[in-house]
Amino acid sequence: MNRFIISFLLGALLAVIIAGIFLQPPDDRKILITEWEQLGKAYNDGKITREEYRRGAEKLIKRSKNIPRKPCNRKWHTKPCGQP
Repeated sequence: MNRFIISFLLGALLAVIIAGIFLQPPDDRKILITEWEQLGKAYNDGKITREEYRRGAEKLIKRSKNIPRKPCNRKWHTKPCGQP
């Protein structure tokens, strides 16, 4: 009985580790882009005022500063990243 419990717990732990490696977290960049589009559409449709748009934009700007940039994926760094 004890072997069964221990092997079950080890299997569950292994499954959690594998799932953590292969399951990707949601991409915050795509979520922010969608929220910007929704905010702009609501403003253009007249559903929110300019002041509400400004407050929403400030919140989105603050959130976007917390997103880390993707690392440079160049093998040989002959030029700075981001330049062709």
